[in-house]
Amino acid sequence: MAFNLLLILIITILGPLFAEEDPLSEYVHVPARYIAPIPANSILKDNTSPDRMSVNLCAAKCTLLFRSGNFPCYAFEYTPGSNMCIYTNITTLMLNAGYLSLKQNKAVHYYERPKGSFKNLFHGQPNTALKDQGSYFDIKRNVTVEQCAHMCLLSTQTGCLSFSYSNQLTACGLSNKYHSNNAKTSAPIMATPLYDHYQFFTSWPCNAIIPMNYTPTAIASVRFPYQAVRNIQCYLKLEAPQGHRIEMTFSTVYFGKDVCTNSGDGITLHDGETVSAPVIGRFCERTGSALKVRKSTANSLFVTYKTGSVPMAFKAVYQFVNPCADHKCQNGAICSVTNRSYVCNCPHGWSGRFCEANIDDCVNEPCLFGGTCVDELNGYHCQCSKEFSGNRCEKFLGKCAEHPCVHGACHVTSRYNYTCKCEKDYIGKNCDHKQQYCNPNPCVHGSCLETFGYYLCQCKNGYTGQNCNIPENPCKYRPCANGVCSLVNATYHCACLKGFYGRNCDIIDKCANMNCLHGKCVNMNNTLKCECDNGFTGSNCDVMINQCAMVNCFHGKCINTNNTLSCECKEGWTGSTCETDIAIDPCDKAQCGIGLCEALHGSRMEYRCLCPTGYHGKNCQSRGVTNEDKFHTKSTPCEQVQCLNGGKCKDLNGKATCSCKAPFSGNFCEQKLKDCSFLPCLANSTCVDTRLGHVCICPTGIVGQACDRVMSPCISNPCKTSICQESNNTYGYR
Repeated sequence: MAFNLLLILIITILGPLFAEEDPLSEYVHVPARYIAPIPANSILKDNTSPDRMSVNLCAAKCTLLFRSGNFPCYAFEYTPGSNMCIYTNITTLMLNAGYLSLKQNKAVHYYERPKGSFKNLFHGQPNTALKDQGSYFDIKRNVTVEQCAHMCLLSTQTGCLSFSYSNQLTACGLSNKYHSNNAKTSAPIMATPLYDHYQFFTSWPCNAIIPMNYTPTAIASVRFPYQAVRNIQCYLKLEAPQGHRIEMTFSTVYFGKDVCTNSGDGITLHDGETVSAPVIGRFCERTGSALKVRKSTANSLFVTYKTGSVPMAFKAVYQFVNPCADHKCQNGAICSVTNRSYVCNCPHGWSGRFCEANIDDCVNEPCLFGGTCVDELNGYHCQCSKEFSGNRCEKFLGKCAEHPCVHGACHVTSRYNYTCKCEKDYIGKNCDHKQQYCNPNPCVHGSCLETFGYYLCQCKNGYTGQNCNIPENPCKYRPCANGVCSLVNATYHCACLKGFYGRNCDIIDKCANMNCLHGKCVNMNNTLKCECDNGFTGSNCDVMINQCAMVNCFHGKCINTNNTLSCECKEGWTGSTCETDIAIDPCDKAQCGIGLCEALHGSRMEYRCLCPTGYHGKNCQSRGVTNEDKFHTKSTPCEQVQCLNGGKCKDLNGKATCSCKAPFSGNFCEQKLKDCSFLPCLANSTCVDTRLGHVCICPTGIVGQACDRVMSPCISNPCKTSICQESNNTYGYR
C-alpha cells in the first residue's frame, strides 16, 4: 500500500516530464516469453485494479521506478488476459557468468529496458587484467571505455571476447580470451590498479522487437560469445526513425560448416517489418573474417537466424542512416529518401541528378508575332515588336503602342482606336487634363477646398454633410438648459422640465408652485395670478361659473356643453335665444273624426274639436246621450251654447251670451280680430298678423315675444377661453 502511494506521488511529480512520450518506446518487446528463474527479492508485483491496468501504464510505472531510484526496474512482464504487471530489477544480461533464459508462454509478454551503452554489454571486473599478455591482439590508445567496447563488437580478428581498459592511460587491449570458472577454457587474471577487465554477459535476446530508441545498437546470437548454439530459430525486428535506414555491420559470423543448402538456415535479413519482406542479405558460409554490411531501404529490418545440428554464433552492430543528411541537391531542390539512397526533387527550371542544369525554357519558341525569347532561370521573357506586348507578345497594342494616355492605361478597342482608363484626378480622352473637383462647386451650403485627389466642403452654420446639403441638427449643441430638445421644421423646440420656461428652458418658472386647477399661471410684473379656463373663476380657478344664469333663452332652456352655451328651444320657436316664432297649426296633427278642428288661441299644441249634433268627446268619438244628460231634467241657456276660442258663456236674464278673449269677437267668439291693431310689439319692432296670432320682428339686440328685452351679448360665447360677463353697457361685454 505504501509503495502504491509513493508511486502515485512520483507519477504526479514526474509524469508531465514525459507525458507526451510513448511509455513502451524505451523497451525491447519479446512476445510470448517470460524470464526465469527470478530471485524473490527481485520481483515487485503491481496491485493496481485489473480494470485500470494496461501495458502502457505498466511501462510508465517501470520507467518512473527506474528514474526515482526506489526500485531499479529494468524489465517487466505483462499478461494481457488478466491485466497483471510484474516488475523486476534484473535482465537477461545482469547475472555474472550465468545464463538467465527467456522461457515460452503465449499468455505473457516480456519488456526489457535498453542497456544504455556498448560498455553495458560487458561485465566489469575492477583492478584486474588477463595474465596472458599475448592474448591482447590489438592495443588502442587515446580512447574511452565506450569506444573500446564498440571496437570489441566490430572486431573481426579472431573474435574479441573481452577487453581491459585503463582510465589512467586512456588505453585498452582487445583479447580473444576470457576468464571463467572452467579451468579448461578460462584465461587466468591478475590484480592490477591500472586496468579494469570487461567480458561479455552471457545472454542476448531471441524473438524480440527492438525499438528505435533502444541502446546499445548491437545484436548477437544467444549466449554469445561463450557458447555456439544449435537447434535454434530466432527473429529480431529492428525499428528506425521515420526517414532513416538501418545499416548493419556483422563483425563475427560463425558456422561449423556451410548451411546454405539447408532451407532457411543461416542469418537472413529481410528489408521490411516481417519475414515476408524482400531478402537483402543471407549469411550461411563457414566462418569468414571480412565485415559484412547491409543497408535497408525502409525504416525497419527483420533479422532471422536458424540452425539445426550445425553450431553457429554471430555479433553485429547497427546504426540509423539518413541518406539525405549529406545530399548534393542544388538550387533549392528537396531531397527525398529512396531505397538505399535519395533523389533530388528539382524546382521548376532545373534538371539533372542534383538539379544542377538550367532548363532552356525557350526551346519551344513561346514568343508570338516575331517576339524574341530570352531564357531565364525557371522561366523566360519575350522581347516584343512595337505593336505587341504581353508575356508571349500575344496582345495587339495598335495605337496604344504610341502611349497616347498621358496619365492612364491604354486599351485597344479596334485596329486604329483606343480608350484611356485615367488615373485618379485626371480626365479627358488622353487623361491629359487635371480634374477640377471644385468647379462647379459641389458644396450646396458651403465653400469648396480641393485636397489631394478630392475636395473638402467647409459648411455654413446650420448645415453638415459631405456636400453641406444636410440641415444640421441644432439639438446636438444642447440648447435646452433644462428640457428635452426636438427638431421641428429645421429648428429646435425645447420641452421644458417643470419649474422652467423660455425658448431654451433657462428661465425659472415662478408659477411652478401655483396650483391653478382649471387655468394657467400668469406672471405679470413678478405678480403671479391664475388665468382661469372658460367656466371657472376664483384665485385658483376652482369655482365653476353657472354661465346659463346670464343667458335668456325666451322660449327654451340654456344648455352648457363643454363650456359652450346654447339655447334648446321649445317646439314652435327658433333662434339663438329661441326668440323667433315658428307658425305651427295644431290641427295639422289633430284627429277630430267627423268634427271640425279649431286651434286654441295662444297655443301651438292645443286644439278642440267642434262635433256635430249627437257627437261628443275630445275627438268627437262618442255618440248618444251622456250620463249628465240623463240626470239633468232642467237645462240652462248656456248648456245649449258653446263659446269658441276660450270665450265663456254667461247667462244674462235667461239669455246665453259669450264673453270673448282678445282678439276674438262674435256671438260665439268665432271671429278673430287683427292682433296688430292693438300695437302689441315694442321697441319699434314690426308686427305681422298670422292665422294663429301675431309675430313681432325685433331689431338687432332686442328679443322677447313683444320685443321687450335686450339680448345678452354673451349668448354667442365671444370669449373663447375666458368667462363672458355682461357690462353696464346694454350691448357690451367684458
